[in-house]
Amino acid sequence: MLINSINRTISMMGQLLDPRKSTVPMIDLPSNKPSCSGGGVKQPLPRIKPEAAGVSSAHIEAFVREVLADKTIRMHGLMILRGGKVIYETSFGNQDLSVWKYTFSACKSVTSLAVGMLIDEGKLQLEDRIIDLFPEKATAVNRLWMKDVTVRHLLTMSSTILFNEAGSAIAADWLAGFFESVTIGEVGKNFMYNSMNTYLLAAIVCKVSGETMSSYLERKLFKPLGINEYYWETCPDGIEKGGWGLYIRPEEMAKIGQLVLNKGRWKRKRIVSAEWIKMATTAYMTAPESYGDFNYGFQIWVGRTQRTFLFSGMLGQDVLGFWDNNILLVSNAANDELFQQSNYFKIAQKYFGQSFDRALPENEKDYASLCGLSTGQGYEQPLPKECEWLCRMKMHAQDDLALPTGLVPLVLQAVQNRYTKGLEGIDFSVDEGKLILHYTETEQVYHVPIGFGRGAISEVMVGDIPFLVSALGRFSTDEDDHPVFQVMIDFLETPCSRKIKLYFLDEETVLLKQEELPGDGFVHQLLRAAIGLIERRPVIGAAINKMDQDLVDYKIDKLFVPEIKMTVMINNEETQ
Repeated sequence: MLINSINRTISMMGQLLDPRKSTVPMIDLPSNKPSCSGGGVKQPLPRIKPEAAGVSSAHIEAFVREVLADKTIRMHGLMILRGGKVIYETSFGNQDLSVWKYTFSACKSVTSLAVGMLIDEGKLQLEDRIIDLFPEKATAVNRLWMKDVTVRHLLTMSSTILFNEAGSAIAADWLAGFFESVTIGEVGKNFMYNSMNTYLLAAIVCKVSGETMSSYLERKLFKPLGINEYYWETCPDGIEKGGWGLYIRPEEMAKIGQLVLNKGRWKRKRIVSAEWIKMATTAYMTAPESYGDFNYGFQIWVGRTQRTFLFSGMLGQDVLGFWDNNILLVSNAANDELFQQSNYFKIAQKYFGQSFDRALPENEKDYASLCGLSTGQGYEQPLPKECEWLCRMKMHAQDDLALPTGLVPLVLQAVQNRYTKGLEGIDFSVDEGKLILHYTETEQVYHVPIGFGRGAISEVMVGDIPFLVSALGRFSTDEDDHPVFQVMIDFLETPCSRKIKLYFLDEETVLLKQEELPGDGFVHQLLRAAIGLIERRPVIGAAINKMDQDLVDYKIDKLFVPEIKMTVMINNEETQ
């Protein structure tokens, strides 16, 4: 089974890296994700001015300006709390804090709380062995490899189990994949970050509680905190992914972070024991310095040198708590980072790793300046005159590079296991005063309203999964004075964005250039991390070492920054 998994993993990687073929999923991954409602948070946190919480508006403004000036940070939204009250919140560009966000690995810390509550109830122990919790999965061979792996090892990412996120993309039975795998280090000693550890924790919560983790958390955590809208993706067997897949609004995530800052209490009610919070936010494993300035507790990152804790998701989905001053930062971003490699954490520590007064005198001038600091949405503008000739054109792709090219960012395609069958053509129309992009793929047509000055909000389907998008258009010219039309499409529930540029070279030819954020820089990191992990196995390492890194880099660039020549047909009826 292990060799088969290795071969399938290498085959999947080959598909993903081939810029002249569309990717075919190896398993069906069902989804019941609903549309994101526009209702916002039903039980909001209290709001006060920064000075009322002892933090000056000028201090926060300086922090925000430094974050925005740093090129390693692409901030989408930011909330700052002190004492459980929101003292600052903003979104940037076309982003919207009222939309729920895909948290990636930040939700691992929520899974940790579920485990902690079961331990509080006496239904689970840290030293319980996983082969005893799942005896039906424990064959004689499993027992040999996994006899020492406990709940504690899953929590601290020290199980050293080989079955990882890549395996989940090729295996329909994730529990079987986990138990049929092997350990590749010293259990309890080697830190090996692997989201499938958290998936197994979610499976344990389901088994021990007798219900899904979502329903368990609904009773024990979400309802007491007033969290009433969220969605957690599941594996093919209906178990929550645990280590990723949670959609939740930033303000609701702030409530969970504040619960940890409150050492397990919420509005004078005990939700999880103080003992569990203390254990979960104690560092047990030393993470590589390249990951950032945090070590690892029980699915919660712990500051190496500062008294902080962190829920952390790749690309910049973070909840950062400061124990000594009761400040909490909740941020969503689109950084090229797997862990905590951006400068955001250094900047946050610089401004908030200090003591603050209980309250300051009001300063309306500084507060007005802070409120005026915005890079948010602009004002809607009328359709530019160029839309008229744009709507006369039908552009058809005649290039092999169009086969893996689609509207949905490739990172989001991979996360959702929904892949494009390739671009066929692009055209436009006007409906009810909006320019509509018609992006035709082999098995799907996207109809996306485009705003000018301010992004137009609509919903698109990634396969069968709905996502809110905001699309903003702009006309310009290039250095050769060719007309250029650019569309930026932000997938608001995720860190992902798609940039489309159409260069009108002559009456018959259009050059399509596409980019996505996060893009090839992030994928290079992701691939290196995946290769670094699987190289530890001799059989796989031999295969991976044969890969030409320059060729891999070339393929990634072709996939993530394709340039496709489009032939143009003019709609004569519209020109008459």
